[in-house]
Amino acid sequence: MVKKISLVIFFLLFSFSAYAVVELDGDSNGGIDIDKGGTNAITASAARTALGLAIGSDIQAYNAILTTVATGGSNNSIFGINGSGTAGFYQNIRINDAAAQFSDATDATKLLLLEIGGITTGTTRTTTVGDYNHAWPAAAYVTSSGQVTPDGITYFPISIGVAASDETTDLTTGTAKVTFRSPYAFTLTEVRANVNTAPVGSTLNIDINESGTTVLSTVITIDASEKTSESAATPPVISDSSIADDAEITIDIDQIGSSTAGKGLKIWLTGTRTL
Repeated sequence: MVKKISLVIFFLLFSFSAYAVVELDGDSNGGIDIDKGGTNAITASAARTALGLAIGSDIQAYNAILTTVATGGSNNSIFGINGSGTAGFYQNIRINDAAAQFSDATDATKLLLLEIGGITTGTTRTTTVGDYNHAWPAAAYVTSSGQVTPDGITYFPISIGVAASDETTDLTTGTAKVTFRSPYAFTLTEVRANVNTAPVGSTLNIDINESGTTVLSTVITIDASEKTSESAATPPVISDSSIADDAEITIDIDQIGSSTAGKGLKIWLTGTRTL
C-alpha cells in the first residue's frame, strides 16, 4: 500500500513539473497573446521584447547621468561632465584647453572658435557681450575695448599723434600751440601726453579742444620729474568723446614746470572709428 502511494505522489509531482505552463488561450506559444491582453511571453525579457520595450534597444537603460539631467539645475547653470567624470550642473564654467569650439545646432559647418593660447600666463582677458535683445547678424565685431557689438557695424581702433613743440625749446604756456583737423569722425576713448625732458617744480598741464571747446573735464597732466601722463597722480577725464569729421583740434599748454619747463611735447588721441 505504501509503495502505491509513493508512486502516485511521484507521478503527480512529475506531471506538475512537466506541464507547469498552463495555456489559457488555446495555442502553444507559452503565454497569452498580446491581442488577448497578454505579453505573448513567459519571461520578463521576452515580454519586454514582444511589447517593443527591450532595454538597451527600444528604451534607455538606467543611467546615473540621465538621472542627474532629470533633476534639472539652478538658474544660469549648464550641464556638463567634469574632469573626474562626474555629471552635474555647473556655473562659472572653465574651459581647460587652449581653444573651445562651438557649432551651430543645425549646420555643423558654422563654427565659433575661441582661442586662448595666446594670453600671457597669469593674466585674464575679458570680452563683454552687450545686452542686445535681437538676432545677431552674420558677423559680430569687437571694439577696441573688447566689447562684442552685434549691430553689424565695424568699430576700427585709431590713434592720432601730434607734436605740440620742437624737441629742444623750453615749453611755454599758451593756447593753440598746435592746430590740426580730424581726418574722420571718431569716438575718443583715451588721451595721453609725453615729453623728452621732464618738467621740474610743478606739473605740466595740457588741454585739448574741438572747435574751440575743451573735450576734457580734467586736463592731461605730466607730474614733476615724469615724462609721461600715464604715471600722473590725476588721470585725464574725457567730457566730450564725439569728434566730428574735419573738426579743428587745438592743443593748449595751461601750465609748465616751474623750474624746468619741459621739452618735446607730444599728444596722443586714441579712439574707435565707425566704418
